Amino acid sequence: FDLLGHCADRYGVSLTAAGELVMAYAERILGLSDEMEMRVSELTDELSGVLQLGVSTTIGAYWLPWLIEGFKRRYPRVVPRVSVGNSQLVENRVMDRQLDVGLIEIVTEEPTLERRTAGRDDLLLIVPPGHPLAGEKSVKAAQLAALPLLHREPGNAIRELVDQFFVAAGIAPDGLNVAAELGSLDTVKHLVAHGFGFAIASRAAILNEIRAGTREALSKDYERE
Repeated sequence: FDLLGHCADRYGVSLTAAGELVMAYAERILGLSDEMEMRVSELTDELSGVLQLGVSTTIGAYWLPWLIEGFKRRYPRVVPRVSVGNSQLVENRVMDRQLDVGLIEIVTEEPTLERRTAGRDDLLLIVPPGHPLAGEKSVKAAQLAALPLLHREPGNAIRELVDQFFVAAGIAPDGLNVAAELGSLDTVKHLVAHGFGFAIASRAAILNEIRAGTREALSKDYERE
């Protein structure tokens, strides 16, 4: 097929209607052949090749090591090629077929994508020890709206979920007191620890800090009033 394309470019040769039909079927046959080899490998537990995997930043930092470990034990001949980015970027790359699979924290509404629930995590409100909200069992959205918020960058799943929470409470995202928009969760945690605002983060992402007593966390069962 490469030779035919070269000749067509050089000598102006083109396929007839019948030739185009044969070409289309040949390409389909080649594709089916690759799929057949993959399916046979699956049935014989010899799955191999490269898996193009995309994960959100939180999953990449706090879930990915254990996921890859378990995957490699089951499929040792498969090479995971992992890309890390925010959830919107991962979703877009799966849609564009640049990735085989994406792991993100939001529920995609894109009708062209197939989705499955792979795990569950909690979102927690985090403040430094000694913060006035640290001793509260629950916090109303209205209490948080006026406080400095260390927000995630646009396209981040946590940001979208936080915005949804405030919208459900009747508070528009542009009415929040955003102190900073940050792409790094480590930076978010650092600034929270030094009193620059509150943040909302995955439990998995702050578990070590909670155990060490360097952050106070409240479960996200906030009242929407």
